[in-house]
Amino acid sequence: MRRVQPLLTPALLALVLLLGSCGYNLGSEGPVSLKPATRDLFIERVDNPTAFIWMESRLRSLYRDEITRRGWARWVDRKQATGLVVISVDRYTRNTGVYGRDDKTLRYTATLRVSARVISPVDNSVLWDSGLVTWSENYSYGEEQAVDDLVTDLAVRQLVDRMTQGY
Repeated sequence: MRRVQPLLTPALLALVLLLGSCGYNLGSEGPVSLKPATRDLFIERVDNPTAFIWMESRLRSLYRDEITRRGWARWVDRKQATGLVVISVDRYTRNTGVYGRDDKTLRYTATLRVSARVISPVDNSVLWDSGLVTWSENYSYGEEQAVDDLVTDLAVRQLVDRMTQGY
């Protein structure tokens, strides 16, 4: 019987060292674009021009939880904040994606376009801007709640990932 483990450990170690030496890192582990002095955050507002009234509280909660999970900032009262977060929903749509033979809808597509900014409470200068993030998912009839949850969750993760990419 051959033993694979002695060969696997050095190979795995070599792979980790190789990836680390070329600058590769996971999106959540890269350097954060916000300076340490501006990481006391407060969510100033969520601009939501859509008819989906649940969107504001969901985005606020997801964004706060994702930043907290990664340990990149501290959430404080507005008076103590060195950075004010503004989340802006550009659009959220649920459209027909695939038709059947009888022109009956078989699949739908939900698309969220959103951005986030951190601004200075002192002079309103932009400390960080995510740029526009677009996330789409397909779903079937009756899965609206599940797709709403999924699309908002994944779009917020992508927004926060951009904090490490120097946008």
